[in-house]
Amino acid sequence: MSAIQPATVSIIMPAFNATHTLPHSLASVRLQNYPYWELLVIDDGSSDNTADYTAEQARKDPRIKLIRQVRNQGVAAARNAGIAAAQGKYIAFLDADDLWLPDKLSRQISAMRENSATVSMTAYYRFNQVPEWQSTTTPPNWLSYTSLLKGNAIGNLTGMYDCHAIGKVYQQPVHHEDYLMWLEVVRKAGGAHGLQEVLAAYRVSASSLSGNKVKSIQWTWQIYRRHLKLPFVQSIYLMFHYVVKAALKRA
Repeated sequence: MSAIQPATVSIIMPAFNATHTLPHSLASVRLQNYPYWELLVIDDGSSDNTADYTAEQARKDPRIKLIRQVRNQGVAAARNAGIAAAQGKYIAFLDADDLWLPDKLSRQISAMRENSATVSMTAYYRFNQVPEWQSTTTPPNWLSYTSLLKGNAIGNLTGMYDCHAIGKVYQQPVHHEDYLMWLEVVRKAGGAHGLQEVLAAYRVSASSLSGNKVKSIQWTWQIYRRHLKLPFVQSIYLMFHYVVKAALKRA
């Protein structure tokens, strides 16, 4: 009787003019000690050689697959193209300028199985240049939908979910598209398990969304009112928690 192959992880990586950082992000996937993955790199209409570089790497490693968008459509559309093409049991995300540590997938999958979790996330570093880590962001051990409404505790580069259990969840073309998606994922799953281990690294740049707190507050408010259609009073309550949590992070 042949052994059952471990579950495959489909890694969704949108890339737009990412020549400078893509090789490092791609290498961090190839260095994973969990070998059962497919990396779906979605070239979102780049004008540099992002697509050519990815195609070259795909010839060397068949687990790497290039998806071309005929024109730039934005990160949500790019990720959705990858999600639609994903064939694995698990779906995970890594942008073309972020990094994973080598045991990210193996530790996360083991933790999900041990805790019977269909959704999980991990702690991660924030950085400008490797290996100068600026700070560490750590999620709670367990995250409910209600808790997630008070602020996004899932770093998109660390999030993973079992699409065989809850189905594929796509992103909407809105600001904070990842937050809105994780809210739906956690709502369907009933909660998410958090690993306190640092298993990824998020690149902070001058144009990073996380660097603009005012816009982030505005976009979160739109998610509460426009997309989730929450009552005004509840939205005010949640926004208060969001702002307090953001202030504590900066303290």
